[in-house]
Amino acid sequence: MNTMRQVLAGLALAAACAGAAAMEQPATVPAGGQAGPSGVLLGNFDRGTRPQDDFYRYVNGSWLARTEIPADKSNFGLFQVLQDSVEKNLKVIAESAATADSAAAGSNEQLIGDFYASLMDEARAERAGVAPLEEPLREIDAIADRKELVEYFGRTQRHFVSAPPGVADFGAAAPLRLAVLPDAKQPDRYALYLTQFGLGLPDRDYYLGDEPRYAEIRRQYQDYLADLLRMAGREGAEASAAAVIGLETRLADAQWSQVQLRDVEKSYNPYAVADADRLMPGFDWQAWLAAAGLPEPERLIISQPSYFEALAAMLEETPLETWKDYLRVRRIDDYAPLLSRAFVQRHFEFNEGVLTGAIELRPR
Repeated sequence: MNTMRQVLAGLALAAACAGAAAMEQPATVPAGGQAGPSGVLLGNFDRGTRPQDDFYRYVNGSWLARTEIPADKSNFGLFQVLQDSVEKNLKVIAESAATADSAAAGSNEQLIGDFYASLMDEARAERAGVAPLEEPLREIDAIADRKELVEYFGRTQRHFVSAPPGVADFGAAAPLRLAVLPDAKQPDRYALYLTQFGLGLPDRDYYLGDEPRYAEIRRQYQDYLADLLRMAGREGAEASAAAVIGLETRLADAQWSQVQLRDVEKSYNPYAVADADRLMPGFDWQAWLAAAGLPEPERLIISQPSYFEALAAMLEETPLETWKDYLRVRRIDDYAPLLSRAFVQRHFEFNEGVLTGAIELRPR
């Protein structure tokens, strides 16, 4: 049975890989020949590779050899081709709405057009400079104690949006993340899931790994954070950036690894709010829930209890000003791709250049 499954999986992979190459080709490369009766483009095969040695390269080797990754991307494949196609179609819709004289005031067409035109007004973004950051940074500056810090964490849960590629999730300015999902053990009802969150680098290994490449990324990340703070007018930006790196490293050390996160049983931990209070002494769950705009639930499902226990200690031990600098850099990093050219460029240099290897900034 297992052998048959492997054969079927192999056939499916061959069709999928070849199909991906077929869809990708119009964007950058000539077609891989005519498809046979199976629909597989045999011209994409690498006959010099034995399928039992590297089945993916056997099916796609010729396509891989003649396809270049676009300069503004770090990878290229079927999903990127589809994403590019969708974005082109949306661009046509938005531009049509922005230039439509017949759009009724307050209509969806007029709202979309105005929103798009505002985003694309680069001259206005240059004139505004750091002004769009003033209100969100003022909100952080006003945090006076740890209760207000917890309330701020709650408010950020309402900021999550589906961000475009290359843009961090808005709402990342919090070390925990809320999701409303079907209950894994009671699928006829929804549950509030809480997960570890809030790192500026892609994974805990970037903070904890001792390989030279991780050390170099950490060095450039600290420079990036200092630049963001300096550009936003923060005095002592270098020291603040170093403190933020230290805090994020503690968060990373407490977070579960990718291997641990695969254990769905260990990640399912229902808590009554009173029990969550005992797990995280000093964390005001009622204040957090109210700030997130949620009524008190019957229970919370805390995916990584040991992380939340460690987070409670960090909230107590870490100076409030360090937490505020952490929030500042997370918020500035969120907004940077939408601001003036200096912010856009610096965000690109680190997030797309250093982290992913892209060499060219995409047009706004």
